[in-house]
Amino acid sequence: MISVRHRWREAHGAGRRPPSGAVRASVPLVLVLLAGGCFASARRAAQGGAVASEAPTTADATPGPTGAERRAFEDAVEAYRQQQAAGVLDLAALETAWRRVTERAPDLAEGWFNLGAILERQGKLDEAEAAYRQALAKNARLKVAALNLAVLVERRGDVGQATKMYQAILKAWPDDAEARVHLARIHLRRGDARRAEALAREALARQAGHLGAYKVLLEVAAKEGNRPLARLFAAKAQHVAPGDPELFLDLARLDLAEKETEKAIANLLAAVEKDPDYLPAHRLLARIAFENEDWVTASRHLEQVVARDPEDLAAWLDLGIARRALGQAEEAEAAYARVLELDPDHPEALFDRAVLRYRLEGRSREALEDLRRFLAQRRVAADHPARALAKEIEAVLKAEEEARRMEAEARRKEEAAKQAQLEAEIQAAKSEGGVTSGAASDAEGAEAGRPPPEEGGDGASESGAPEEPKDP
Repeated sequence: MISVRHRWREAHGAGRRPPSGAVRASVPLVLVLLAGGCFASARRAAQGGAVASEAPTTADATPGPTGAERRAFEDAVEAYRQQQAAGVLDLAALETAWRRVTERAPDLAEGWFNLGAILERQGKLDEAEAAYRQALAKNARLKVAALNLAVLVERRGDVGQATKMYQAILKAWPDDAEARVHLARIHLRRGDARRAEALAREALARQAGHLGAYKVLLEVAAKEGNRPLARLFAAKAQHVAPGDPELFLDLARLDLAEKETEKAIANLLAAVEKDPDYLPAHRLLARIAFENEDWVTASRHLEQVVARDPEDLAAWLDLGIARRALGQAEEAEAAYARVLELDPDHPEALFDRAVLRYRLEGRSREALEDLRRFLAQRRVAADHPARALAKEIEAVLKAEEEARRMEAEARRKEEAAKQAQLEAEIQAAKSEGGVTSGAASDAEGAEAGRPPPEEGGDGASESGAPEEPKDP
């Protein structure tokens, strides 16, 4: 059977990391506020660049909101601030509040933008895109809406269209740093490190201390194997954002490249301490634990992943492996069941569950069924462990069936021997002169299952009739 460690390496690769500059699925919530007819961001974007839209020119300016419209807007902002202060965002309630703003002030671009930000945070990408487009239709100079729309398009996989949108932003706002950083990441993913580096440096020239630009330069240096330079950019980035979990992850990767596993673990633990929901750190901690066959730690971090991302098929699969290694058959079975719920014909889940059912649970027939499904759906090499395991289980089932047949045959022969012996004893009794016909009859009755007649007792005559009492 393929070892767990080998299977993990095949599936994930040693030191594997997400594509450089991949668009983060966790969307920072950035709202725009009304401020004297201009717009300002509620806070800086997560990548370190200010996302405040430029104030519209006199020609671009839209009429200011009425008193009722402004009150609805301010109520929605206040609801957000209160939830933010409490540390828990009720996104559904915020969505309702911002929909109310767009109903009362349908021409207010900021209301549409904020609704889009809330929708995107909830993963409602189609509705978010529509809201951003509405915001731009109301005010084409709302740069933050143009930028968020481009990022959303990139998240959905249309990198070509997103590239055009970033370029359009730079044409409209030539000194924008954020669009340059996004373009730099796209070039880095395409393998053009030189262009990525140039764009990142241009971003820093226009906005000193831009966090995203430092991260791109860190990635470029790491790809080129210049770890001292990568650490320098990491230090600069941490000066800008000391608690950014992604920077701890980058440092951990540098540590692993230098075989400093303990330092890497410390940085990853710092990342999840800063942000318990930061799944890349949990995933890398799980991988390190797999490498060390530390199944308890691997299970703990994988459970964090699936709790926050229930559709992470790879995490469920690896959790099943870790639980199987711990001998937790029922829990491992549940993990594999989740994988097969997400992908009914997932080959690794079928194979791993077959091993679990056969080795730990003794469910040979169900294990063989999983293996047959595995072998039927793909071209499997002749020396694949699944083939040998299927033959082994078939042999076990055949041996078990033969054992049951032989046991049944032995019982049948034993009963037949007992019957033959009884018949022989009856026949012998009949042929012996010292045995009365009544005794033989009793023996035959016993053979037939009839009880022998009772012997006469007190108060009974030999004929079986009761005796008459004598007169005194």
